[in-house]
Amino acid sequence: MTGTITKRLRRDGKPAWGYAFFGGRTSDGKRIQITKSGFESRKEAGDALLIAIQEHRRQLAVGPRLVLEGIVPTVLELQAAVARQTAKQRSRRQSCA
Repeated sequence: MTGTITKRLRRDGKPAWGYAFFGGRTSDGKRIQITKSGFESRKEAGDALLIAIQEHRRQLAVGPRLVLEGIVPTVLELQAAVARQTAKQRSRRQSCA
């Protein structure tokens, strides 16, 4: 995953640096672009971009799902479904005896 470093002029004439990178797609298929600006130098923006990409990757691996949200169940949801199914099977076995 790569990003872009941008430069724009503020109203006071000083440059402001920023970054943008592709963050995935929503469940509708819309593109997610993550941006942030207001850095004093290109180096600051580049360092922040690397950190933001790493954080975004970590959140995708652990946290909310952007593309599959609401479609694929979480591990906890699967565990709860298995527990409910197992409980139903056990109660049926006991009532038949």
